[in-house]
Amino acid sequence: MLSREIKDFLNNLEDYVNASLTYFGSIVRTDFIPGKSDIDAAIFSDNPASTIEKLSNYLSVPRSDIIPFVIVAGGKSVHGNKIKYKYTTKNGSTQMLEFLVYNKKYQHQVMQENYKRFKLPFHISYLLSILKIIHFRLHIISGATYASFKRFLINDMLLGTGHTQFVLM
Repeated sequence: MLSREIKDFLNNLEDYVNASLTYFGSIVRTDFIPGKSDIDAAIFSDNPASTIEKLSNYLSVPRSDIIPFVIVAGGKSVHGNKIKYKYTTKNGSTQMLEFLVYNKKYQHQVMQENYKRFKLPFHISYLLSILKIIHFRLHIISGATYASFKRFLINDMLLGTGHTQFVLM
């Protein structure tokens, strides 16, 4: 699914920050489209500030691009930091990466929340795949419309919450 170059980049990043990446989202499901879907990875750290600093250095991302956020996981508010990164391969193609850094003490709650989105029922997986084809391959709908429909599929149809429990600060 991922090119050797991107796998090597992510493995080297794990070595540099001395922490494992825990993947979630479409990369662990059947609806991932290389170069189109982003790669979502969580990093759980005993020292999130140090991990964020290492990520910032490795990715050459300014501190101003690191976004604090809060999610509700396991009934608790969990703080984290988000870094979006655009990786450009040697052949010029790009892959969006999104890293979420959390304190390790919240790993169980966060992963329980993410697990709800791992195994999608067939009908939601099917609709999500069609939505991605319409947006990424046919370019019939905008990114904003795609995101809105995707949120509806995940939050309303799958989870029944009607809203995301992820707040950027």
